[in-house]
Amino acid sequence: MEQMDVSNDSFDLSRYIEPYQGELKIRRLLHIANVAPDLSVQAYRLAIDNLKTSLNTKFYTDVANKAREVLGDRLGEGYEVDAALVAKNNRQSLDRLNKLEHTWNAVKREGERDPMKNALMDLAEYYIDCGDYMNALSRLNEAREHANSNRDIAFQSMKCHLFSGSMPTMKSYASRVLAAPEITELMTAQANALIGLHAMTTSHFRTATQSFLSTSFEINGRFNEAITGRDICLYGTLCALASLNRKELKAQVLGSVLWKKYLELMPICRTLLQEFCRNNFRTCFKILDSLKRVMYCDTFLHNPSSRLLNEIKQKALSQFFKPYTSVHLKDMATAFGLSENDLERHLVELIADNKLSARIDSHQRVLYARHANERITTYQQALNTGDHYIRDARCLLMRLALIQNEMQLKQGKRDDDFDMPGGRY
Repeated sequence: MEQMDVSNDSFDLSRYIEPYQGELKIRRLLHIANVAPDLSVQAYRLAIDNLKTSLNTKFYTDVANKAREVLGDRLGEGYEVDAALVAKNNRQSLDRLNKLEHTWNAVKREGERDPMKNALMDLAEYYIDCGDYMNALSRLNEAREHANSNRDIAFQSMKCHLFSGSMPTMKSYASRVLAAPEITELMTAQANALIGLHAMTTSHFRTATQSFLSTSFEINGRFNEAITGRDICLYGTLCALASLNRKELKAQVLGSVLWKKYLELMPICRTLLQEFCRNNFRTCFKILDSLKRVMYCDTFLHNPSSRLLNEIKQKALSQFFKPYTSVHLKDMATAFGLSENDLERHLVELIADNKLSARIDSHQRVLYARHANERITTYQQALNTGDHYIRDARCLLMRLALIQNEMQLKQGKRDDDFDMPGGRY
């Protein structure tokens, strides 16, 4: 995986990771340890400290061994595998499992559907805490046989597939949650957020935008094992910039009462949107550069970040050039805070993808707009009109000839009847 220098002075890892919970918190830390060498020691230490209280002792052992292998003595004392701690957590895990199995056996003998479903759901939750997603899904499938509604089971399955990294299946279960009857506002928000997450990771930025914009603020602080309110704000802002035009940004994002609550969590995102709508792209690009560290260290943003930033910059270039017939590359580069070579590279990509109707004069260093030749368009429309007239006239003459030669069809409609101007034959 490509690495990036993200120093402790510019990225407060403890503050960044504090809101997250559960296994995805650990996976975020491991991702940061892989992509940011300057933060790898702190990231591994935080991961090991958080795993010391986890029932997933195998994960704890694997991470501690991996950290010692990668960092050696730099990891420091107190971060090696604690055999006594592992044994203690395993005993606690076994005690919890025995109690849950005893409850399941008791309600199974009674044969009542709801208690059986609840017992199986508790067992599934236990296996999720242990990182055993296969057994968790197996218990959820059993619970489905005893449930009157699959809403809660679909919700737990959605989370299970998210934690195991099966994003397509997670999205499928999220859709089932949204289609379930009597769904709560919080569950709707959680499902919308995860559908948006899947769309963003697969570079479907407009779909992701609509999902994030539909996510109720009810989710903030109540789904931190998967996604935080700040994440939704950042993801939604970036996807909106890449997929919506300026009018849509003003109406659907900046003008949204719901989204204003999210923007309060990250004021820099509100500034970014406002400056983009004001065509102040130099400031926009500076803000995007400052967000690169967060994007690169984010588990879900890391892969689509390059394409996301590229589409935002291309949209800004198109929006800037739209009112002009020609612009000097030097002036345009100054407006965007880019070098002429970087600007030209972006413009070439836009022109090649037919996203910008223009041409570059490499000698004069000028970008010229390509406008449609209205005279040629008018002539073409006149020729098309003439062709249509000739076709209709020939059809009418053929009809007259058929009538004169008494070749009209008298019987009812047949399968081989066909339409012509003036009647059916």
